[in-house]
Amino acid sequence: MFGNYHNVIGAGWSVYWRVPRFNGSGLEIWWADFQGHRVMWRGSAPFALVPYHHPDTHGEPPGPADVPPGRFCYKDGIDVHCGGAPFRALKHTAPNSGEPWHNPAFDAVDDIEVVKVDLTPADDFNPDRLTISAKFQCGWYQYVHSWEFDSYGAIHPRVAMGGQLNPNCPSQIRPAHGSGECAAASPKMEGETSRPTRLNCRSWGAATNSRRATSG
Repeated sequence: MFGNYHNVIGAGWSVYWRVPRFNGSGLEIWWADFQGHRVMWRGSAPFALVPYHHPDTHGEPPGPADVPPGRFCYKDGIDVHCGGAPFRALKHTAPNSGEPWHNPAFDAVDDIEVVKVDLTPADDFNPDRLTISAKFQCGWYQYVHSWEFDSYGAIHPRVAMGGQLNPNCPSQIRPAHGSGECAAASPKMEGETSRPTRLNCRSWGAATNSRRATSG
């Protein structure tokens, strides 16, 4: 059911994830504890900004009259603006194509179908990892939110983009600037001089929608 909190454990972490609504929300991370200590209260990637620049925006997206032509910008995700689209929860198995845009067969029935949890053992190059990811349709785009928690105590948030090019202007690639929000707990606990935890939360950079790209 959408809105529930789900606990997962791995790589020294205990983490809760949540997708509040089918339409108009995204993947939220809550109460991330590393080795029994609270590191992050909450994290999310609630929206993306998709600017349309010169020389010609082909009338997209619509914007207020006082904004110069070619400088309009969609706000996708939650609290959409300027013709932006909400995040719509997809089954995690939905294809990276334009088909889920108009085909409700790929819509998630509940939050369990949206989210994929992976526990990856350490190898020659990486520590153990707990990864939580979720897929959302947004207009003709797709956004994949991912949070990786490793056994060194680091958190790696990422966003990927897929779906299809703008059908009204497929020759132009649009960057999408994701926004990340984190509420971090103090990494230093009483009686300790240091902690290994690194919280790599920051605003994500641009991901083009020409093909799937990640940033983080």
